[in-house]
Amino acid sequence: MIYVAKLGKTVGLNGWLKLYIDTDFPSQFRNNAMFYLQDGKSLTIESLSAKNDKIKFKDFDDIQTAKKLTNKLLYVTKKETIENCPLEDGQFFWFELIGSVVLENKKVLGVVEDIQRFADIDYLYIKTDKKLVTDGFTKSFLSPYNKDYIDKFDKKERCLYVKNMFEIVENS
Repeated sequence: MIYVAKLGKTVGLNGWLKLYIDTDFPSQFRNNAMFYLQDGKSLTIESLSAKNDKIKFKDFDDIQTAKKLTNKLLYVTKKETIENCPLEDGQFFWFELIGSVVLENKKVLGVVEDIQRFADIDYLYIKTDKKLVTDGFTKSFLSPYNKDYIDKFDKKERCLYVKNMFEIVENS
């Protein structure tokens, strides 16, 4: 499951909730789209406000039932994400990159453990390869996820080919 939004407080008396979208694909939020709570319960969108900042779910028609959803997180499956979120050539989902081996000039630098966004810039959180750690390098490091460092990604092999990243390891 992939986290995509948080539900806030109720708005009005008819089951509306404040919606805080936290995804690069807000187009997922449309009438009749299905989302999941952490416990696996599914919710279907009945209606969205014009600005996509308020949401109403089917079978949540009053303030009392909607209050049960306050502060809940919304999730989608990886399969639904792939089906509903078209990517441009050379773009990848974060969940595809996480767990991939990072290689520079056939040298393993580590494994992508996570991706973090700071001030609208994505950074790869990389757990450094054990051999490099044994040689005295840092246990983990951050690298910007951009063309200055990323050469290509092989989805099938789960390998992220990089350039200039070893300098970050040396200086960490």
